Amino acid sequence: MPHELVDLDGNWPKWVSNAADWCKDNKKNLVKIGIGVGVAAIGVVATVATGGAALPAVVAAGEAMLTAGATSAAISGGITTAKLAMEGNLDRAHISEIKDSAWDGFADGVMAGGIMSVLSQLSSVGMKLAAQSKILKTGRKGGIEIAKNIKILSPDNLRYANSTPGGTLIKFGNKFRIDVRTGDAKNLLLGAGQLLHAHIGISEATHIPLGLLVTSIFPGIKNGLKDRNKELDETEENCDE
Repeated sequence: MPHELVDLDGNWPKWVSNAADWCKDNKKNLVKIGIGVGVAAIGVVATVATGGAALPAVVAAGEAMLTAGATSAAISGGITTAKLAMEGNLDRAHISEIKDSAWDGFADGVMAGGIMSVLSQLSSVGMKLAAQSKILKTGRKGGIEIAKNIKILSPDNLRYANSTPGGTLIKFGNKFRIDVRTGDAKNLLLGAGQLLHAHIGISEATHIPLGLLVTSIFPGIKNGLKDRNKELDETEENCDE
């Protein structure tokens, strides 16, 4: 059986051995980060393959993962810090719990951000192809009416959004709608907020970065509320077996 990341002869530099041990100890989170990056790449490839702009798509995907990861880490670490403080355990002996909580939050945030990115970009590409094929009508008058004042799947006008396509997933008259887009060609650094977003009313000023909020807040809260002592006990029991 082949040995992976095992220094059988003791000839590896110490930093290599330390790095290998760290990777093994953090395998679960590294896999989550890999999933996020991998699926986000699928959305970028699909965007470019259908004639969309590469740079806005890449920046939006990368920003979505980093923003969700960093925010989730901050929320998770913050909740764990508050829990330890209330328990009277906010000391050096428990500082590792805060680090672990933030690290877990970051990994889950990156994965969630990558998944949100690929779903948004694939939805945008799908609506673009449907508009090109005349399957769906574009613009505010487009979409499929499923009930009074409720429409779904309305692609953006291709004359204005060919490089960063998108459209409306669902809209409730002129009161509320949820949109997607592959990125933002004009403001690259705001691209992540364009992936999955919502608008209240017809004004573009009422922009809500729905995707970023969901992928940042929920992973952070989930990891922050996690019972780490219980997990540690279960891990030790499995090791003893």
